[in-house]
This record gives sequence, C-alpha cells and structure tokens, in this order.
Amino acid sequence: MYLCKRSDNEQQLFLNMATKRLFFIDALRAFAILMMLQGHFVSGLLANEYRDKSNWIYATWEYFRGNTAPVFFTVTGFVFIYLLLKKQDPEYIKQRIKKGVKRALQVLFWAYFLRFNLQMLIGYGYTEFMRVDVLNCIAISLLLLIGIYKLFQKFHLRFLQNFFLLLGIVIFMFEPWHEQLHFDFLPTFLQNYIDMNTHSIFTIFPWFGYVCIGAFLGIFFITNKIEKYTKTAWMLIVYGALLMFASSPLFEFLFEETGISLFNGIAINNYLFIRLGNVFVTVAIIMLLERFLKNKTFLLIGQKTLTVYIVHFVILYGSWFGLSLYRFLFNSLNPWAVTIGAIIFMALVCYLTLNMPEYKVAAIKFIKSKMSPKLKRRLAKIRTKTFL
Repeated sequence: MYLCKRSDNEQQLFLNMATKRLFFIDALRAFAILMMLQGHFVSGLLANEYRDKSNWIYATWEYFRGNTAPVFFTVTGFVFIYLLLKKQDPEYIKQRIKKGVKRALQVLFWAYFLRFNLQMLIGYGYTEFMRVDVLNCIAISLLLLIGIYKLFQKFHLRFLQNFFLLLGIVIFMFEPWHEQLHFDFLPTFLQNYIDMNTHSIFTIFPWFGYVCIGAFLGIFFITNKIEKYTKTAWMLIVYGALLMFASSPLFEFLFEETGISLFNGIAINNYLFIRLGNVFVTVAIIMLLERFLKNKTFLLIGQKTLTVYIVHFVILYGSWFGLSLYRFLFNSLNPWAVTIGAIIFMALVCYLTLNMPEYKVAAIKFIKSKMSPKLKRRLAKIRTKTFL
C-alpha cells in the first residue's frame, strides 16, 4: 500500500528517476488535480447561503479555484510536446505519436463512458451525455497537437515554438467574437465542441489556447536546454504579473487608439490572459519550490491524473447508476463540514487511485476463482490464438 514510509535508498532512487521526467511538471499536475478534487467537492456541496463573495475566504477560494483548468490545459500541452520532441529521433517520435493518439482515444472513451447513465436507456440524460467537458477537450487537443506537428514537422523547432505561441494568443484574442457565433447548422455532437453557447463546459476554443501556450513552453525548454529553473521561473513571474495587471489596460488603450471593438471586448472580460498570468506564476512557484516537493506519493498522484479524475467522477457525480455525493448532499453542507469533507474526499480518492493495481489484481483473482475449469480452458485458447 502507498502512503507509507520509505527507506532512504528507495527515496533517492525514486528522485533520480523523477529528475528525468522534469519533476516540477509532475508536482504541478499533482497540485492541479488536488485543487480540482477540493474545488469540485466544495462547489457542489457547500450550501448556497455560504457562497458570499464579500467574504474574503470564499472570494479567495473561488479565485484560486479558477486557476485549476488553465493550469491543467497548459501542462497538457507542455508535457506532450516536451516528451514528443525531446529526442530528435524519427523512430522515437513515431512511437510517441502512436502513444499520443492511443492516449487521446482512451481519454475520449472515458469522457463519454463516465457520463453514460442507465437512465439513458429510457430516454433521459442525453443532453448531459453530449456535453463536452475537460476530458473531451484534452483528448481533441492532443489530436490537434499531433496534427499541427505533422503539418510543420519539416520546419525548425523555433518556428513551431513561435507558431504555438502565436496560435494561443490569437485564440484568446478572438474569444469575444467566437462567443457571439452560433453553430446550429452542425450536428449536436460537433456543435458541443466549438459552440460556447451550448451546455458544454470546456469547448475546444478558447481552451485549446492554453494547450498551445503549454506546447510553446515545452519547446522553449528543449531549444534552450533548460536544466536549472531559477532564471526561467523569475522570467515567468515577470510575464505572469504583466499579464495579470497590464493586459487589460493595454487592450483598453488599443481600443481607444484604434476603435476596434474586439479590443474592448477583451478588456471587458479579460479572463483568458489574466488566468494565463496566474498559470505562469503558479508554474514558477512550483519550479522554485520543487526541492521541497520531492515526495513519491505526491509525484505518483501527478502521474495518474486520469485515474484520479475517473475515481473522483464516479464518487462525486455518480456515473452509470446515479448514486453519488452530489445526489445526497448537493448544496447542503456548512463551511466546516465541507472543509473536513474535502480533505477526506481528497485522501480517499488518492488512496484508491494509488492502490488501484492491487484492487485490479484481487478482482481478477476473484473472478478466476469463480470460473469453471471448462471456461478457463476456453479463455486460454482464445488468448493463445490472439498472440499467435
């Protein structure tokens, strides 16, 4: 079982392996997934009378909760592109692309499978099933990254780096116009991916913009051969601060000077660039604090974000059968209860995730023990034929 004490040799061996993975990225993913767990728990179970934005505690929590998705999408682009291009070997890249496509399809499968409910068999819940959420967006974003790379693979890495940066900025800048567009002419399945006026939570645009910025950072680390993070971290803090505090005034100035309504639309609701600044600062802080975050359990949580998401979704939202915490405790807890509950919920989900392989093996052994000898022989023949 995890969450137990390790020997010094085991810890050092683990840390040596972690360094090769860019440790701060796994730490960042772990931080983001834990914030997602508590964010979903509190937002769904806290009673409405306690949602007071004039209360500094609630207002601070709500603001930082809004950083979770931008961090996750940015890290998705960073990790995929960094792993894809860190070795300029055609065979290695080919295998990474195959693995990326497989991963994207796996994520897309879980995106829809988790939203399937037995009530759909009698005609209920179709709208909820078709809604595009974070997993759908991540899956399609991975496929788009692969497509863009294949399109420009013969170009220099710095061209690809600048292309991703420019594409991310353009996607963010045209968000006000995109929000006004309707795609009713498309089938519902496709409309949910690109129409911001549907029931979807995370449409491809503008959220793919964060993935592009992450891809830019991934190539930046490769082309500049960054191994020590201090200088890069402070650079991210400076750019993050500029985005948070200077981007809105900049777009207001551009509107006043040019009269282009797009700049005014961005300035009025400048959440994308401000949140990007938050992402830069968050990434920088994790980079600067990485030596204090060298914990095997913490890192493993960052490596198993899909499993964490699946486990939390089943418990919190009740996939398939509708039995969930949301069903029985929705908007009913006071601040103390929801705080303690969130801590227990995070610990439970992480414990189940980290020990999932053991439960899987136990389940397989149990199933095999209940099989008849005849059925076991048939399954053995099927496996033999498959491998032959």
